[in-house]
Amino acid sequence: MKLLLVTDAWKPQVNGVVRSYLNTIPELEKMGMKVEIIHPELFKLRFALPSYNEIKVVITRKKTLKNMMDQINPDRIHIATEGPLGYLARKICLTEKKGFSTSFHTRFPEYIQQRTKIPASFFYFFIKHFHNKAKKVLVPTPSMQAELIKMKFKNTVVWSRGVNHEKFGHYQKLDLGPGPIFSYIGRVASEKNIQAFLDLDLDGTKVVVGDGPQLNKLKKKYTDVKFVGYQFGQDLVNYYASSDVMVFPSKTDTFGNVVTEANATGTPVAAYDVTGPKDIIVNGINGYIGDDLKENVMNCLNIDRKKCQEYTKKFNWYECSKVFYDNIIS
Repeated sequence: MKLLLVTDAWKPQVNGVVRSYLNTIPELEKMGMKVEIIHPELFKLRFALPSYNEIKVVITRKKTLKNMMDQINPDRIHIATEGPLGYLARKICLTEKKGFSTSFHTRFPEYIQQRTKIPASFFYFFIKHFHNKAKKVLVPTPSMQAELIKMKFKNTVVWSRGVNHEKFGHYQKLDLGPGPIFSYIGRVASEKNIQAFLDLDLDGTKVVVGDGPQLNKLKKKYTDVKFVGYQFGQDLVNYYASSDVMVFPSKTDTFGNVVTEANATGTPVAAYDVTGPKDIIVNGINGYIGDDLKENVMNCLNIDRKKCQEYTKKFNWYECSKVFYDNIIS
């Protein structure tokens, strides 16, 4: 069986959407599914999204994309994103009366609201319209599914995320400064609410691993914080493992891949009681969630790292890829 994945998010972007598919595709191929991908890097005419320079927006004609899709001649079509490629692929599928599935990955309406003050509900009208023609809409967590159902999204099914336990189970501890070590790992952007972490009065060392549009601003404001930029491969694993607590202050993520990655090294995670973290974190086991972020951070210092690591083994890429496979072929 041949699957066509159409996505506006792909390498070299560094985000949860790209990471999810990079880990899912090899598992699908083991199950006998051939995966072809149409992504922005295949197109010459593209421009950077304002405030997201690494995200490229494609400009192309419907005929061009249709020819690419026809050449691939897939058995199934999955549209990963609500961007220009996603919308155009959806339009082609509807015109050609071809079934397709979609995924809801990102709370773009909330991101836009933060920047423009236009209510998120206005944009959810269009997002819902995009997804409601799909045979299946894959969403990352039960709490996110519940929110979307309240907004009248149809055909939703939970497709969780995994973690590579082999990769994140081997590491070397780094000397990052006086302990405890408190880290934030992820994109450095306003929607991630990083300042809620950086403003906490904590004894020890704060480390920010990642890059993004807010990086220079935060570097200037928080001169006592170590900003180390994006880290990859074993270096990234070592930063996770060298943290006593990873702080995840976002209130807009739909899952939070970094939470399970941190846990896979034994590092507990402090977060708010919101969609994403509340589906992953069990207080006292692999982290703490609640309204008081500092209290959650301090409580995490008492967590047994071995138990944290063991609990996270329930998140694996084979199981969630099987859910993806079963819903794509149904």
